Amino acid sequence: MRFWPAGCLLPSVFQRTVPDHAESSQRNLRRDSGCDCHPEFSARSGGRFRLLHSYRGEYRAECVENCPDKGRDQRGKRAESSAEKLGITAEDKYEKAEKVAKAVLDDLHKPEYEKMELVEKLAYGPRFQRWQELGILPGGAKGEVFHGVVKCSTNLNSDPVDMLTDCLKLGISTGLYGLTLTNLLNDVLLGEPELRMAPVGLRVVDPDYINIMITGHQHTIFVDLQERLRSPEAVAKAQAAGAKGFRLVGCTCVGQDLQLRGVHYADIFEGHAGNNYTSEAGTGYRRH
Repeated sequence: MRFWPAGCLLPSVFQRTVPDHAESSQRNLRRDSGCDCHPEFSARSGGRFRLLHSYRGEYRAECVENCPDKGRDQRGKRAESSAEKLGITAEDKYEKAEKVAKAVLDDLHKPEYEKMELVEKLAYGPRFQRWQELGILPGGAKGEVFHGVVKCSTNLNSDPVDMLTDCLKLGISTGLYGLTLTNLLNDVLLGEPELRMAPVGLRVVDPDYINIMITGHQHTIFVDLQERLRSPEAVAKAQAAGAKGFRLVGCTCVGQDLQLRGVHYADIFEGHAGNNYTSEAGTGYRRH
């Protein structure tokens, strides 16, 4: 049985049959972190965490914005309700999704000194008013992250209250854009979650198939994988390696999310394997 982490998949499936994992340190770093972080940001774990969630929201918005151009249909109906919540109108669901995505991207790319416009539309009214009174409404999320990382560098700031105030601003932008809006955009791309009975644990791994584990904030890679792995080309490559085909295995937070959306991918998604320790057990089994 072959067991591949998702970060190694695309180069291996569509360029060669068996990847050389030992020489894929950069690819494994991307798998573990969930994004390509600039080295300057990697020095500060807090900045890296905020940057990660900023990239998550940005990447999901770009995927939604590009759906019609790439001929990819929307699995979920969330574009309608999201557009209504954000005060966006359009003629069809594709235009609505594109405008929602553009509104998110425009906010994320604002400079730090320009306040993001969607905060007021997403936040609880009294809480937004309190944030306004405290002066902690965030500017553009990526600008705020850069500002915060610079501020916590050596000898640039020694005022803990000022630094903690910046943390509150980062928390607001992370919560609303990196989490709330990311989930709404995932609903458009992947389909809304549905309660259902589904298998969990290492028993979801099928030894007759090449199992690819999705982990590390890689929701949107699933959109492309579930389409590609059904293709005759991919199935032929799996069969040439002695397997029946490919199956996707969920793990950690992204596995839990995909478990809820698995009804949309019943023919390719096997189930949620577990946590980080489970992923280590799975990949360890692959090596042996």
